[in-house]
Amino acid sequence: MPSNTQLNIGKRGYVSEKNRVLFNPNFSNITDKYIKVSLELQRVFGLRREESLKIKPHLADKKDCLQLQPSWCKGGCGRNVPIRTDEQRYWLNQAKEIAGFDSPINGGPTSKQLSPVQKKLDHQARMVITELLGHSRKSNN
Repeated sequence: MPSNTQLNIGKRGYVSEKNRVLFNPNFSNITDKYIKVSLELQRVFGLRREESLKIKPHLADKKDCLQLQPSWCKGGCGRNVPIRTDEQRYWLNQAKEIAGFDSPINGGPTSKQLSPVQKKLDHQARMVITELLGHSRKSNN
C-alpha cells in the first residue's frame, strides 16, 4: 500500500485556516417545515446536521439546556448546550411541535391507533427521513 507521501496527500491539519460560518443565512425559501426547523436548530444551537436530524426535542429539552444523547452525537459523546436566548427556545418549541410521537417499537401508537391527521403526519415524517437518509427510490410511474 503506498504511503500518503507517495500519493501526494498532505498532512492533516488540526487548526482551521478559514472560518466557514454563515452569518444570518436566509432560510425563507425553504418550504419544508422539517428541514427548516432542522436548519434553524443547527444555526441557533450550533448543532451538527446529524444531531439536528436525530434529536428528540421532548427528551432533549431540560428547561435551561439542550441535553444531547450520545447516540445523536459525533463519536458517541453526548453533550449539553445551554438555552440562553428566546430564539433558541422558540426553535426548540417549533421542533417539539412537529416532532410527533415515538415509533411503535419505542412504545408509541401503532398505525391502527392513529387518527387520519396523525397518519398523514406520520407518512410525511417518514418520507422526509427516507429522503434525508438517501433511501428514496424513483417511481416508474
